[in-house]
Amino acid sequence: MKDIYLHIGPPKTGSTTIQTMMDGLTPKLLTLGILYPAKGRPQFGESYLVQRSGGKYVETGPAISHSFLAWTLEGKIAGLSEEACWGPLIEEIETCNSHKVVISAEGFFHVSRASIMRIRERFANSNTKIIFFLREPFSYARSLYAQSVKVGKVHRSFSGFLKNYFCEAAPRQKTTLDNWSEVFGKQNVIVKPFEKLKRENNLEQDFLETIGAKELAVSGIANTVNNALPNHIIRELRVINYFYHFLGRPQFLQRTFQLIRAAVRSELFQRTIGQALRPLLQHSLYSESDRELLNDSIRDWYPKLIANYVPDEFKHIYQAEMAEVVS
Repeated sequence: MKDIYLHIGPPKTGSTTIQTMMDGLTPKLLTLGILYPAKGRPQFGESYLVQRSGGKYVETGPAISHSFLAWTLEGKIAGLSEEACWGPLIEEIETCNSHKVVISAEGFFHVSRASIMRIRERFANSNTKIIFFLREPFSYARSLYAQSVKVGKVHRSFSGFLKNYFCEAAPRQKTTLDNWSEVFGKQNVIVKPFEKLKRENNLEQDFLETIGAKELAVSGIANTVNNALPNHIIRELRVINYFYHFLGRPQFLQRTFQLIRAAVRSELFQRTIGQALRPLLQHSLYSESDRELLNDSIRDWYPKLIANYVPDEFKHIYQAEMAEVVS
């Protein structure tokens, strides 16, 4: 029986860092009997149209994550069926000599309970563990907001983002953990404290230890992948996004505004035009009232998530935060 580690994110918890590491260490992992499958992710020269939040996007290989496995479960890839994606993966797992398999995709955070049950059926002869990284809510909201502004999904203020999206979407963390634990067993769900690992620069090494590859040593990846945007760039991108929204978000201008946002993030823009704009965009992005709004929205479910899923050794990390939320 093989051990399968299914890393499900969620978004903005270091997934790209982990996937970059796993992809780069594939040969060394194989010597330890650990497979990071090539199947379940598009290879060089392969392109597919994927339906994602915000529209349809072309995804081109090679890819470092197994997102296609999650997306085909939900029927989101044109021209690629669930069986066509999962079949080769299962064959690769069954024919390899490795006794452990690691699969990583943030998309698994969003799949339905029915899809999770189909995953269990495909891994019926394996010992499956689910890895989930938990973020402190306010930090998580800020990170998601910055990413949403970066890719052009959001033009609102952070307060507007909380009211119109995050406060309603955040409980999905508990719902997702409930679904995976009900299908695979609570004892097979591993919850990791993201902030602690990130602060200690131990995210990658802890992941390797979790999958049984502590012999391998890595460093530096977390500092070079998906770096957070400075606040002044977020303010500038919001202006760009506002104009795109004002125009009605026309499809034919989507690529143009993608290029504009990329230009705004460039070093050349920041050293010239960005520097001139900065004094005009000095408003605060985040406020104490935002934290109060968020705390009000999580007091019914967040303490239960901590009590049910966070290991006892890490519960103290969240005690002060929880006391503030429930007070």
